[in-house]
Amino acid sequence: MPSSLPPYVIRTPQGVYHFRIVIPVPLRPMLGKREIRRSLRTRSKREAILRAGPLVVNAHRHIDAARLGRRPDLTTLTLDAPLSHDVPANQPVAARLHLPATGGLSVSDCPTISSLLESYSHSQRVEGVSEKTLDDKAAVANLLIRIIGDIPVSEVSMTHAKTFRDTALKLPPMVTRLLKGKTLEQVIAQSGKTISITTYNNYVKNLSTLFEHAIREEHMTRNPFAKMKMKQRQKANSFRSVFTSVDLQKIFNSVDSEKKAYRRWLPYLGFYTGARLGELCQLYLSDFKTVNGILCVHIQDTKQGQRLKTPESERLLPIHSRLIELGLMDYIESAKAQGKEMLFPELVAHLKHGYSATPSKWFGRLRKQLELNIDDGERKDFHSFRHTVADNLKQLGVAEPHIGGILGHSTGGITSTRYGKEYRPEVLQPYIEMIKP
Repeated sequence: MPSSLPPYVIRTPQGVYHFRIVIPVPLRPMLGKREIRRSLRTRSKREAILRAGPLVVNAHRHIDAARLGRRPDLTTLTLDAPLSHDVPANQPVAARLHLPATGGLSVSDCPTISSLLESYSHSQRVEGVSEKTLDDKAAVANLLIRIIGDIPVSEVSMTHAKTFRDTALKLPPMVTRLLKGKTLEQVIAQSGKTISITTYNNYVKNLSTLFEHAIREEHMTRNPFAKMKMKQRQKANSFRSVFTSVDLQKIFNSVDSEKKAYRRWLPYLGFYTGARLGELCQLYLSDFKTVNGILCVHIQDTKQGQRLKTPESERLLPIHSRLIELGLMDYIESAKAQGKEMLFPELVAHLKHGYSATPSKWFGRLRKQLELNIDDGERKDFHSFRHTVADNLKQLGVAEPHIGGILGHSTGGITSTRYGKEYRPEVLQPYIEMIKP
């Protein structure tokens, strides 16, 4: 399409010009359409622009009527309809519609960042995205609003994105907790630390997905955050530290005397399965089963309260012989005999964090008590069990697809992921047994 065309005129592959204007999302249920489109019945660009002028003004009048709750008759919007005189006809079309000089949707037709966030969150809930993830995305969007204002999304530019970047990189970790009752300037002045490049890039990722939603909804044509990530100078595998043999011994010695089942078993399960904390906390007793003669745990999301990070996260893991020696299966049989359904029935599901909220806080306290993060730059938490498993198997020469099969990652290219099934327990069992403190 020629760049000199106004935003409401398009040219078809056949060379005929059409008038087109997008209907704001909140009004689409009333009007039953995503856009208003009419043929301008000409192949002349000059003639098309002249003919589109009255259409765009009248279309805007129909949209304003819909905002007031009146259902307009869109069939009256034709080339032959007289020009609306609600707005002086001697003004430029862009001025009549409050369009920016660069073209695009009228500002009055375009949602603000907060309105866009609301519609985006709704669509994400429909897709099954967790409340925690939605809260994380909302926090970043609200941070953007604090920095640049709650402006129409069509006005958000690269300059705004750079302003966000320059401000965000001065902010301290956990900034959303510190902002209560304070300005950004006060928080920045009172903090001695700043967020990491990883955190900043996560902010950008969340904002980029928000504005991709705006593009899909035809509120804007370019994503201002698409290329705003910063390069990491640190190797990706150095962000979270692995547990040493000494660390593991401290942890296991500490939990052996625990009375609460989740405290006793979660560290052992985390190490000998490589599973995520959330995956382990939501296990049912029925998820432990014998498959092909091998005791396994089925990581899945088929029962109430269960959810997985990705579809590839579902997997069937052989139970490590050390877990059997420690009495895990005896504990499971005893729990079944008592009529229990879940592996850790004492855990309560939270809306955002699932069943892992309480265990996560407990392990954080244990980590400090055992002084596992004593060196500058170390970051050890429950997820470090997963990194430790991956690192140990990698050092033993286990192929990446097999490590991925244990951890619940994609196990290869298009052939294995699209047409192949997940690894059978007898395939993964030898590699599971290689996991040792």
